Amino acid sequence: MIINLTGRAAALALAIGVCVAAAPAAAQDRKIVPYADLDLTRADGAAHLDKRLVRAVKQVCDPGSRDLAVVMAAQKCARQSLADARAKAADTRAVMFAQRAGQGREVGS
Repeated sequence: MIINLTGRAAALALAIGVCVAAAPAAAQDRKIVPYADLDLTRADGAAHLDKRLVRAVKQVCDPGSRDLAVVMAAQKCARQSLADARAKAADTRAVMFAQRAGQGREVGS
């Protein structure tokens, strides 16, 4: 799934096949953030994923310059990318909760 962002937005992936992409005119930077080793149905797993997302956004949206316009664009990149990645993480958590709730239940005939 690819979502276009504006400006110098970065691409941040939560997992293989789930990707947030920069706008076509922007650089196609991206970072894969794995979570298969985390239990996102637990608060500590979700918190650890959030730390990974923040770290990845900092790497991808690093301005590499002290120019005010570049720094402001990098901040916008970080805000947009982190918000989108957190939304995707929340969706993923919801699916995991639903899967966990459905385990062990028999389907009626």
